[in-house]
Amino acid sequence: MTVPGKKDVKASGKQAGDPVEMAEGMIIKGVGGFYEVWLPGHDRSITCKAKGVFRREGLVPLAGDRVRIEAHRTEPGQGFIEELLPRKNLFVRPPVANMDRMAIVLSASTPAPDFHLTDKLLIACELRHILPLLLINKADAAEPGRVEELKAIYAPSGYPVITVSCRTGEGMAELGTLLAGSMTAFAGQSGVGKSTLMNALIAESHMATGELSDKIQRGKHTTRHAELLPMARSGWLCDTAGFSTYQLDTVEHGDLGLYYPEFDLEGINCRYQGCSHLKEQGCALQEKLDAGLIPKSRYETYAMFYAELKERHENRYK
Repeated sequence: MTVPGKKDVKASGKQAGDPVEMAEGMIIKGVGGFYEVWLPGHDRSITCKAKGVFRREGLVPLAGDRVRIEAHRTEPGQGFIEELLPRKNLFVRPPVANMDRMAIVLSASTPAPDFHLTDKLLIACELRHILPLLLINKADAAEPGRVEELKAIYAPSGYPVITVSCRTGEGMAELGTLLAGSMTAFAGQSGVGKSTLMNALIAESHMATGELSDKIQRGKHTTRHAELLPMARSGWLCDTAGFSTYQLDTVEHGDLGLYYPEFDLEGINCRYQGCSHLKEQGCALQEKLDAGLIPKSRYETYAMFYAELKERHENRYK
């Protein structure tokens, strides 16, 4: 695997096959029981197998996992994962861990934004303490006022929203600065331009092979595993399918409103305790909605999710 800054082992004074005693690294790809582990201290990657103890304990190493490895003593470039270091967050689908940011991409032209998916992903970030960043892409092809309309929907939430366009370069320098030094997952519906944006941010030395550049530009995403791609600046991008099918499996309907920052439920008082904020009289959230302090589309997804989660709760023993 070609990685930026990869050095020849012999040039650094080490001989091929020398052990790297319990070096710490990060899994950047896992396929078929083999894991590519980036070793920042050695400025190279190494292919590892996981020790059998992980399988016995039901642990599966994931892209993004910080690990402790030992290199094979006789086979150069190979080793074993000895330990999984504590995770700060993880996704089961797609299987990735330790994300710092999620760049959620919406299109200002076509396809029309999927607010249902966008708001699910924002809740996923809230649950996992991931910093969300909303990218309004294809700004150069937008109808007048469309970009401002989309920004207004998410401005009350406090989430950062920036306008980007690979064609004109708008916002790309700001995006690179925001993501530098972070592990960022790109997410959003098909056709919004995630692959184009990622290609613009990937390190040129990594794209020189052509393999990854071609792969993430495919119209139909066929990646079956998660993979971390190095940025031109420091940092990594997560190339994976799966976020579009994310489900709110760990959220209870009574807690849903807590994951909408603009609702500010701790700072309002409804007439009834346990208010669902849907149809009750004296609901302070309804008053904020009527006053235009909460965007209608955000409230509509809340109502939809609440109904789905409540039904799941009521049918949990059936």
